[in-house]
Formats: sequence, C-alpha cells, structure tokens
Amino acid sequence: MVEGKELAATAVNQRPSLLALVLGFGWVGVTAFGGNIHTHLSQLCLSRGWLTEGEFLTAFSWCQNLPGPNATNLSAYLGYRFGGAIGAMLATLALVTPGMIGVFLIAGLLAHLPTVVVHGALTAVAAAGVGLLVGTTGHFAKAALDDRLSILVACLVFVAVAWGHIPTPLVIGLALPLVWRRKTD
Repeated sequence: MVEGKELAATAVNQRPSLLALVLGFGWVGVTAFGGNIHTHLSQLCLSRGWLTEGEFLTAFSWCQNLPGPNATNLSAYLGYRFGGAIGAMLATLALVTPGMIGVFLIAGLLAHLPTVVVHGALTAVAAAGVGLLVGTTGHFAKAALDDRLSILVACLVFVAVAWGHIPTPLVIGLALPLVWRRKTD
C-alpha cells in the first residue's frame, strides 16, 4: 500500500493546460449532480495527476469555509492554482455553465407540468442528494480520520454543531489546536 502511494505521488503535480482545465471542469459540469460535484473534481484531479489526495482534501477543506457553494469555490481555487486568474475564471465558468443551461431548460419544462408531478420529482432529487452526500462523506472520512484523536474530534465537532447549534467556524477554531500538532509532527 505504501508503494502505491509513493508511485501515485511521483506522477502528481502535472500542471494542466487551460484547455485541459476547461474540458475537465466542463465535463464535470455536464456529468455531476448536486452535492457530489467535489467528488467528480477529486476524481478529475487525482486521475490526471494534478493533485494528491491530501492536497485535494486540504483545498476542499479551505473552500468549505468560504461563503458560497463549495463546488464553485473549489473550481475557482483549483483554476487559480493551475492557471492564475484566467484559469479560475475559465474553470468556474466551465463548471457552472452546463448546470445553468440545464436549470433553464428544466424550469421551462416544469412550468407546464402539474404541481403533484413537480413535487414528486423534487422529492426524488432531494433523496438522491442525501444519498450522494452520505457516500461522499464516507469516502473523505476514510482519508481524513486516520487515528482515534481525529475520530473523537470529528464526533465532538458534529455534536457541537448539529445538536449544540454552535457556529461551525467557532467549533473548528476551537477543535483545530487538538489535531494540528499531532498532524504536523
């Protein structure tokens, strides 16, 4: 397993061209659905050797704490990392344009359907989104929660935010010192 990680690390950090960014992020924009866009971006960056899994998780963690949609933040960050300001703009536009066109087309269709059909369709979409979110969380948890302290801190953060209604940035700020030293040693 260690050998595989070393092999993967040697092929990483291949800087993509602007065309590769647009095509890759555009394909994600066409094929990804709802809350799993970051999973598609992860697969795109890892499979092409643009980032290691650790680099992607770090970028995703930072982007989650910024205001706005995670996928848009992540596309702007990754685009900037690989192509500067032009790369950020192109990657973001390539990611969001297919979905924007799809929303306009679907809205036109839904406007002509009975309310009960629209409600049923949106309920199905919401259920699919929850399933995708649970699957993605499980995937990232395997990589991030690699010791008992990390698991304990993650559980405490979940309880504090979900049931304690403490703002997420405050909880993360308080929990960070618990795991920072251990992860950097």
